[in-house]
Amino acid sequence: MEKNPIEVISQGIIEDIKNNTLPSGKPIPPERKLSERFGHSRTSVRVALYHLEKLGYLELKANRRPTVLQPNINSIVSSTIKQLINLEDDFETTAHLEQLRHFIEIGALSSVITKSGNVEYIKIHNALLNNFESIGNFEKFIESDIIFHRSIVAIVGNPILISLHKELLVSTFTNRKKYDNQNKRDTMVYNEHREIYQSILDGNLEHSTKVLDKHLTRSFLDLLSTQLKNSN
Repeated sequence: MEKNPIEVISQGIIEDIKNNTLPSGKPIPPERKLSERFGHSRTSVRVALYHLEKLGYLELKANRRPTVLQPNINSIVSSTIKQLINLEDDFETTAHLEQLRHFIEIGALSSVITKSGNVEYIKIHNALLNNFESIGNFEKFIESDIIFHRSIVAIVGNPILISLHKELLVSTFTNRKKYDNQNKRDTMVYNEHREIYQSILDGNLEHSTKVLDKHLTRSFLDLLSTQLKNSN
């Protein structure tokens, strides 16, 4: 049975990358040469290159030959999340991704409370302080919001979970809208963050779970409201 040409081309290029025949950061051969090498059309080569970009092996830019990348956890997770979003950019997909983020953060609280030492508490505190200082600045507040939530999950220490959580945050906050009274809105979010932080300091898992759950649920409903308005 003849193999799929896309698979043949993709696997051949992946092997070249793994054995350093195609070094990281260098452009791959032109489509014409790849077509001659693998014995398949340039159209098949082009489709294979798009496939390899999604897998994190290549970087494609207009008017330039694709550049070799070495896939890592961040690039693979980022590519996967982006594909999920592009596959079904609707309310249901948004809900599933936000639910996954919810599970990660709620699940992380146990590790945060039992494993955190002074260094970890300082990181969360600094993220909270940055959040406070960003009130009223739309872009900076979003950035500080992401940092605060990442500082909590980072304590778990699982690089795959941390990378996945980061991409979920980015996908969520990309759809954030600017409010008429941004200061009031930011202050409300900051106060919720402060309550989460205080409950972590108190070592109260039940209360920290409750306030974080309330915070994430409210955030998710805001996100759905934004999507609904944009769809009308």
